[in-house]
Order: sequence, then structure tokens, then C-alpha cells
Amino acid sequence: MGYQFEWQAAIDSIPVILTGLSATLAVTITVFLVSLPFAIAVMLARLSRFRFLRVIAYAYTELFRTLPLLIVLTWFYFVPAIGFGIRMSPFLVAVVAFTLTFTAFLTEALRGALMAIDPGQREAAMSVGMTSPQVYRRVLIPQALRYATPVIATMWVSLFRDSALVALVGVHDMLFEARTLAVVNYRPIEVLTMTGIIYFALTYPQSVMIERIFAKRRVRS
Repeated sequence: MGYQFEWQAAIDSIPVILTGLSATLAVTITVFLVSLPFAIAVMLARLSRFRFLRVIAYAYTELFRTLPLLIVLTWFYFVPAIGFGIRMSPFLVAVVAFTLTFTAFLTEALRGALMAIDPGQREAAMSVGMTSPQVYRRVLIPQALRYATPVIATMWVSLFRDSALVALVGVHDMLFEARTLAVVNYRPIEVLTMTGIIYFALTYPQSVMIERIFAKRRVRS
């Protein structure tokens, strides 16, 4: 029995799916803005002269870089509520889970960029009387952020794309609205196909911009 794909049903689903765009953007932007300063702090902890800070930072980054994001997301959705009676909103669950995971990856990206800076710059800054915090704040961290820009931009796209997972914990993003509509109109193929098209239309221009950033970096280098 052949299935008749109805393009009209797919087109009609667009306004409903896009009602979840604000939630998708809210999760993505919030996680990115919260993760960036946290990642800088964890990176500095990994480079600290205090061993216990290095151990804690290393354990954190390795844990959340190796755990599947879906496990982290569902853990924070179920365990605090069932085990401790702490009930968080779906949006907060999503932000916490994504931030912990995204920060771990962002930390390593920034640390790699920082390690690529010529050690002589630190020595030169110290020689003119800068303290170690001043060297990091004025010299090293700004350069690390600049060097890591292409990688950070790539991670932004991945974050935007992977934010569809928040639908599983009840955040009313685009995928959540699409799944709800598919239950109502009995046209899951059309609705989910259009959802994929919308994600592609939103994500592809960002990927093109990242390619241009990489191209500019290659030319400068």
C-alpha cells in the first residue's frame, strides 16, 4: 500500500513548527552565553598551579565530554525530581544539561587556543610589570578567544542543531511543536520532513558563515 505524501500538509505545518523557534533560540543563546565565561574559568583551573583545581577541572571536562548529551539531559530531568524532590522547569533542565556539556567542549577548544600562543608573550607581559591575572585578562584570553573563533562558531552550529533534543524533556521548541502537530493531523512524515527542511534552512547559512571564517583564518595564517 503506497503512502501519498501531501505537500499541502507539510506547508500548513510551517507556522506551527515555527512557534517553537523562540524556544530553540532561547535555549541556544542562553547556553552559549552562560557556557563561555564558565569555560574560561574551567580552562584557567586546568592551567592552575594548584593541583586540586587541575584535577577537578580535568575530571569535569572528561566526564561531560564522554557522556552522551541525551543521558545528561534525561538524568537532570528525572533524578533531581525523583531522588531529591527538586522540580525544575523543562527549560532549566535543558539549560543545565546543555551548559555542562557545552562548557566541557568549549573549555578544551579555548585551552588548545591558549596553548598555541607563543610563550614569549607571557614572558614579555610579565617583564613589563603585569601580574599573572593581568596577563591572562589583557593578553592571553583575548588572543585565545580570537584564535578559537572558528571552532567556537562550529560549536554554536552544533549547539543550535542539537537543541532539538530538548523536546524530549518538554521544552516547546520546533521539534516539540512538530511532534504535537503530527499526533493531531496524523501526518508525521510531512510534518517531520518540513521540520528537517526548516532546520536545514536555518543551519546551512550558519555553516556557510563558518566556512568563510575558516577561509579568512587560513588566508591570515
